[in-house]
Amino acid sequence: MNKKYELIFIISETIADPDIQATIEAVKKIITDAQGTILHEENLDRKKLAYQIKKNTYGTYVVFNLELPKEAPKIITEKLKMIPEILRHLIVIQDKLPEIKPRSEIAPRELPQEERIEITETERLEQLEKKLGEILAE
Repeated sequence: MNKKYELIFIISETIADPDIQATIEAVKKIITDAQGTILHEENLDRKKLAYQIKKNTYGTYVVFNLELPKEAPKIITEKLKMIPEILRHLIVIQDKLPEIKPRSEIAPRELPQEERIEITETERLEQLEKKLGEILAE
């Protein structure tokens, strides 16, 4: 019986854009060779990493939702470790994860009216002067 998984991996910043797609295709081949099915794919583009990984400060994040047989995650993990362009990867069971929506379907979050704080320029300046006074008094 197959389970649903999520695979996320980061591709090195040193890889050119055409080669990024080639790396993604190589990962897809690894998944299909392991009798896996790709349910959803999303390229999250190049993002700044929280910390350097293998001397990289940026990486291209890619997310796959998969359906895999029981032994496939281990096989995929071992093969992904062999691809030098992939900085990090993670495979997790998707039972407890929310469904990923493409960015184009996500509406910007609007704060409810009671959470909005409208402040005048004068009030803002008064708050800044008060804070500055507290800092200087220390």
